[in-house]
Amino acid sequence: MDYRERIQLNHTRFTKNDRQIADFIDHNPQAVEELTISRVAQLAGASISAVQRFCKKLGYSGYSEFRFDLIKTAHTQKPHEQLSLLSEQTSQYAAGVRALSQIPPQQIIDLIGCIQKAPFIKCLGSLASSLPAMKFYYDFTALGKRVLPLTGSLAPWVDASLSGDDLIIVFSTTGELAGPGMADFIDAAQKLGCEIVLVTCNRRSKLAQYATRLFLLPTLKMADQLTLESQSLMMMMVSIWANYAKQYL
Repeated sequence: MDYRERIQLNHTRFTKNDRQIADFIDHNPQAVEELTISRVAQLAGASISAVQRFCKKLGYSGYSEFRFDLIKTAHTQKPHEQLSLLSEQTSQYAAGVRALSQIPPQQIIDLIGCIQKAPFIKCLGSLASSLPAMKFYYDFTALGKRVLPLTGSLAPWVDASLSGDDLIIVFSTTGELAGPGMADFIDAAQKLGCEIVLVTCNRRSKLAQYATRLFLLPTLKMADQLTLESQSLMMMMVSIWANYAKQYL
């Protein structure tokens, strides 16, 4: 039983002074770890003898034993907290992978058909979404396809190089247009009748209006404002496409 469990167990026996000390310790455990009993008593608005009585009421021989238990509890809890965070992260990634398994195989096979027919593939991705775009470039170049990765600002000459036979693949976790260059490029591709594939985590993506094929991936979310990189699922998606392509190309 650690010091917090002892406080909860004895809470009904506490005097007003005891509750004041308990509240201070609950909100400032590091003070007990770092400061002397006299300083803790002063900050808690109590006397040294009141703090000693409080510790004995919890079953400790005195403040020193109580302080030792608090430090031990604080330092043995950290690996558990890290394990919990690891467990939460891996659970979220596992849930994302399960969601990928729900994508209809025929949707992937149809895309592989488009990749097979396209004389030239241009894959777009900005910032973090440039990682899956580059992975597509490496994986499918290795399979003999002509791929141009467009992961920075789109130069004006790119528009002129577009052909109606091109396959355009856009990776965007947010589903937003990354600057006017991308908007102009995709608009030009749509007017030429290019096949446009969008891979995004945003079901309300502004890019969806341009797409002829849509791969909607889940967003990885965690509590306490912690984040997971959703582009990791896009990287997995590209690996799945590449493995399908090895069978059908």
